[in-house]
Parts: sequence; C-alpha cells; structure tokens
Amino acid sequence: MKDLLDRLDAWLAAHAPAIATSLQPAAPAKGGPWSRLEGELGFTLTEDFHALYAAHNGQRLKGPGLFDGLRWLTLDQVLERYRDDDGDHGAADWPDAWVPLAGDATRTLVVDFGEAPAPVLLVDRDGVGEPLAATLRGYLTKVVDDATAGRRQLVPGRGLVVV
Repeated sequence: MKDLLDRLDAWLAAHAPAIATSLQPAAPAKGGPWSRLEGELGFTLTEDFHALYAAHNGQRLKGPGLFDGLRWLTLDQVLERYRDDDGDHGAADWPDAWVPLAGDATRTLVVDFGEAPAPVLLVDRDGVGEPLAATLRGYLTKVVDDATAGRRQLVPGRGLVVV
C-alpha cells in the first residue's frame, strides 16, 4: 500500500500540485481520532484504511477534490459525516458499515465494511450507492493507474476526475 501511495504523491506533486499541497500530514498511528472513530463504528478498520491515513489525514478544506472530484475527509470529518443525521448523507440513511472517505454536499465516497471484501461505493444524496471498486486498495490502484495513464486529470472546478 505504501508504494501505491508514494506513486500517488509523486504524480500529484508533478501533475496536480493544488491537490498535493492540500493534503494534510499523516494521522497519528493510533489513539485520538482512531479511538473515537473505531469506538463509534464498533469495529476495527482495515490495515489498508489505516495505511491510507498513515500517508495523509485527508485534505484541507480548500483545494480540488482528490477522489473522483471529492475532497478526502480527515478522520475527524469521517466521524462527523458518519454521525450525520440531517438526512443529506450519513448515519440516518446509511447502513452502519458504510464508512465515509471523501465527499461534497451531494455525494460521498464510502467503504462498505458490511460486505466482503469491503467495496468502495459512490453514494448520492438519496443513499444510492454505485460500486467503483471491490476494495479500497483496488480503488486507489485505479486512481493511480488512471492518473498516470492520463485517463484521470485535474479539471478546474471539478477536481481529479476521469476524462
């Protein structure tokens, strides 16, 4: 996973510096936000999920979105969105095993830990999930491979998206 994330960081630095500079430093290895999040979820997140946040604790509020144009959430924002009960997204309408990873006002990228092997879904405002990859590692591999092949580009006003 580290090699994959290193490739992503290198590509962002060279081709999407606005995203690269919006990335937060790594999340703490354990305790703090992990304890709060996993305590609320009631289960331990996967090694790949931990490895992702060991690279960066999401993105700053300003800057183009990294994941299909959606801003990568910090661990605290993951918990916030998971608890969200205003009907837009989150805990009120979603299965408890859906853990947010990135999002905007109308869409959220989630990892479905209730299904093996934990697929990544793009969920709309109505709670309808579109499968994007079978696993988090598979999704990240697709993002990196698409970016390096020119199939994913930084588009002004939309973030890093498939073109």
